[in-house]
Amino acid sequence: MDKLFDLIERSLEGSEYFLIELNTRGEKRTRVLEVYVDSKGDVNLDALGELNKLFWSKMEENDYNEEFSKVIVSSPGIERPFRYIKQLHKHIGRLFTAKDSDSNTIEGTLTNVNEEKDEITVDKSLSKSKKSSTQMPEIFILKFSDLSDSKIKIKF
Repeated sequence: MDKLFDLIERSLEGSEYFLIELNTRGEKRTRVLEVYVDSKGDVNLDALGELNKLFWSKMEENDYNEEFSKVIVSSPGIERPFRYIKQLHKHIGRLFTAKDSDSNTIEGTLTNVNEEKDEITVDKSLSKSKKSSTQMPEIFILKFSDLSDSKIKIKF
């Protein structure tokens, strides 16, 4: 699976997309490869279709098409935890939740992403429903690599 991961990752070089994860399901002739890609910007459905064709072509060139009946290319979706800090840029301004290394839950508005320092900034005061002009900001600068189960929380 590592060689296939590398092949798919190399296929994305030069594009705005990056590989998040590969999953397989099914058995023998019905085996499906699920490829999850993301981007710092919006994920374009037409581009996902083109990537699907590209990946299948690369798999045929490298004889992986015998192992799989089809490839499905998708974005990870909002329900999946973030694996890489570069996935967070497009979510600045949204409600963010994660657990730190001590299993404490941190929740607040994502205000900054610094890939070079592996840091994100979360402002807890912006997520409170009742804001007062005297409320002190509760700003947390967190190491992304120390967080687990980090997600965007959807408000309804």
